Amino acid sequence: MRDDDIPGGKGQGRAGRGTREGDAHRSLYAKPETFDLIRRLAFETNTTAQALYREGLFLMLQKRGHVKGSDPEDI
Repeated sequence: MRDDDIPGGKGQGRAGRGTREGDAHRSLYAKPETFDLIRRLAFETNTTAQALYREGLFLMLQKRGHVKGSDPEDI
C-alpha cells in the first residue's frame, strides 16, 4: 500500500527519508507483504502502523515473560 492510497498519508518521518516520494518505509525485520498488511490494518482501524508494530512487540515480550502488567505504550 502506497502513501497515495491513504488520505493524508504523505507525512514523512526520519524512517522515510531516502525513499522515493510516496513509497512506504520498509522494515528490515518484516517482509514487504507483512508491512503492507500492518499499514492496511492501521488504516482500517484508524490507528498507526507504529502503534500496531509496538503492540506486536509488546505481545511477543509478554509471551516470553519479559513484560508483565505493562501497557503497549511503554514499549
